[in-house]
Amino acid sequence: MKFTLIIILFQLLLFSCTNKYFSDKNVYNCVPENNDINYHSILLPVEEGNSWEYEYEYNEEYFSKLSSKEKAKLPIKYTLSVGGETFINAKVNGKMSKVKVNLMIQNGDTSKYLYFMKCSEGTSIVEVNDGENLELAGSLLIKNEPKGDVHYWDGLTKARYEWLETIKEDSPLGSLNLYPLKEFILNKNILNPNARNITQQMLFFESSTSWYSPNVGLVKKELMLDGKVIGYLVLKDYNVSRNPSPIAP
Repeated sequence: MKFTLIIILFQLLLFSCTNKYFSDKNVYNCVPENNDINYHSILLPVEEGNSWEYEYEYNEEYFSKLSSKEKAKLPIKYTLSVGGETFINAKVNGKMSKVKVNLMIQNGDTSKYLYFMKCSEGTSIVEVNDGENLELAGSLLIKNEPKGDVHYWDGLTKARYEWLETIKEDSPLGSLNLYPLKEFILNKNILNPNARNITQQMLFFESSTSWYSPNVGLVKKELMLDGKVIGYLVLKDYNVSRNPSPIAP
């Protein structure tokens, strides 16, 4: 059985499309204007050594229909951690400059294309164009205090992200204030026949929701398959600088 799980925010869906209409939108990259400043990061706290441990929890309806071999192939755990500092190339005040980022480590492997970048407004998850030039290709800003913000990701993945109304939820980590982030992945371009001048428009389809908590990070994310929620990626433990997990031994 072949399937694709849209699992976590940090995984890339390698769409090969390009889209002028998309690029013309207000794609905002929050970059550090001063590499010597240690910017605050609240919803996605980034300091070297911070780490998170997650487990995949599948819906019984989905899980019961799988064969033993299919069940054995399902991912069970996922780990994310913040590595040391390095630099990538990005435009600052209209000029290409070296900006400070932190390495992103997933399941023990350091990513060549994804990094954490702190700025005055929060933490950005950034993608570079390749492993050599390290030029900023796309970024998603996890704002310290999002209020209905909409962001566009213009990297290899074409996507739109919308922050929803804050909720409060009990979890193994305690009662948390959660900021839901709705993700829409670019499906294809369509022609709008009702426009006076026929132009390209974008057709997005809703893919998943993630929940972030202040001074914790990503707490939960929907697992999607064929437009249906088949489970969740759930935070089980974390170690964040100056805020150790309450369930840590």
